[in-house]
Amino acid sequence: MKKRITSILIVDDDTDDQELLQEAIQTVAPSVSWMVAINGEEALKILQAPGAPLPDLIFLDLNLTTVNGKAVLDMLKQNKRLKSIKVILFSGNAPDNYQSFIDKDGATAFYVKPSSGDGYKKIVEEVINGIR
Repeated sequence: MKKRITSILIVDDDTDDQELLQEAIQTVAPSVSWMVAINGEEALKILQAPGAPLPDLIFLDLNLTTVNGKAVLDMLKQNKRLKSIKVILFSGNAPDNYQSFIDKDGATAFYVKPSSGDGYKKIVEEVINGIR
């Protein structure tokens, strides 16, 4: 039985993408709670806070300021407490090695950021229904 998603952490420094993703979550899965980190450093502080509840899923932008998405993913997968969190990587474009983020680095999936709210809704629906 797949784990039910009840909470999501959005890690993205682009406020437009944050809002589109938040709206998609509210539409597709209104019972799911979410929070936002504006960069990798903030995400790691949230996730590593002692006793803090962990999200079931992280939407992680690959191209972040301060600590990039790849570095955040690496730190998550090396941390015993955090490594089981599902991570969906996003980027404005697909790098040539994007499949290695899944195969070697432990991401659950990789998506190119859509240009519309409907595109985000489709991704959230796929992810929520695919992981549950």
